[in-house]
Amino acid sequence: MAYVAPTTRSIGDAVTAAAHNIIVDDVIAHQASLVRLAYQTRATNYTISATSWAAAAELFTDVSWTADGTSAYVVEVLPGIAWIAGSTNYNVYMSLGTGSGTELVTMIQKAGQDRDSIGLFKYFYTPSAGTATLNVRAWKESGGSDGTIEIAAGSGRTVAGLTYIAVYGPQTT
Repeated sequence: MAYVAPTTRSIGDAVTAAAHNIIVDDVIAHQASLVRLAYQTRATNYTISATSWAAAAELFTDVSWTADGTSAYVVEVLPGIAWIAGSTNYNVYMSLGTGSGTELVTMIQKAGQDRDSIGLFKYFYTPSAGTATLNVRAWKESGGSDGTIEIAAGSGRTVAGLTYIAVYGPQTT
């Protein structure tokens, strides 16, 4: 299916049943035209010991796809049924960044308390044309003890395959 750009709507457009149906059809057509372009799972625990984005190891290593330079790609990150365990009174961060080492957005920032679940995160990203690469890293505030994102199957709280990063966008021909 070819990529379908949603129709532009203006402020003040009448909200009628017909207009609503057109908008819903636009959204459905747009979502139906997206395909998964990149995907990666994680099945091992992740130790949070770094105290900066640049020094942190990658929770998800470089995930790549070919970008067209104009489309906004949907990036979806689900650390699964994961937990942050560690001492209290320090902050834990998880961010999405580029393969060249640029932090794009912090997905979570929370006090490092034991057993805090991490939920689904979505981000719209429009990279330059060519190979686009993303990764996810987690780090802690200086002074706190190391933490762990528990992902490994068999830890009693996880299900293998539910920890992933995925990129969705228009199908390239």
